[in-house]
Amino acid sequence: MASRKTNRMVASESTLERDLFLQLEFDPLVESFEEQPLRLSYQMTSGKASTYTPDVACFLVSKAGAQIWNGSLFKDFYEFSPPLRIYRLKSNSPLAVVGEVKFRHELFKKWQELKPKFKAARRRARENHARFRIFTEVEIRTTVLTNVKFLRAFRHRQANLDKQTEMLAVLSQSGETTPNALLEQLAGNDPPKIAGLIPVLWHLVANFKIDFDWRTNLNMRSIIRVPEHQPES
Repeated sequence: MASRKTNRMVASESTLERDLFLQLEFDPLVESFEEQPLRLSYQMTSGKASTYTPDVACFLVSKAGAQIWNGSLFKDFYEFSPPLRIYRLKSNSPLAVVGEVKFRHELFKKWQELKPKFKAARRRARENHARFRIFTEVEIRTTVLTNVKFLRAFRHRQANLDKQTEMLAVLSQSGETTPNALLEQLAGNDPPKIAGLIPVLWHLVANFKIDFDWRTNLNMRSIIRVPEHQPES
């Protein structure tokens, strides 16, 4: 897949790995990521020396004022600072996460074979202020991913700035509302005008200017709102 974060094509070895990369590309808490980032030496249960290559390394945004996305796999690494009114990495959080991507049935089936590899990866990660994590379909293939797959097409699409400003102003005045209700406020019962505003709406959602519960399927009846804490420009 094409990746703006890596400025190159990123290769995946499975559909599950591809789905994780889609989410990492979308996640504002991920500064960059890399497939097969390093090779580790470890000792097998038989005592024989071998090597292991993790599937991915994710490098997290470390600057204060990060955009918190409630669909992120890494949101628990961040905290809100009331005095500064910004989000920042917790003091004990890693700067990077090294990961293995496996379907659960494969993980259980090969656990004894995989365990020494993962132990070596955890040790190397701790030595480099990182963390090792296993990603399965339980973490990856959620409603969040369904929403990402829909909205990613609108992420970098051009959207009229005046319409964006007007839409956010109306939403701020309304508080919580739905896409249907917001579009009706802006366009009444004019179908062509509504059709022109829908890509603007999804562009704002895809860029976290409009928030909703990412754990639910996004539709025209979803509850939407302006995020409580906006990121630094």
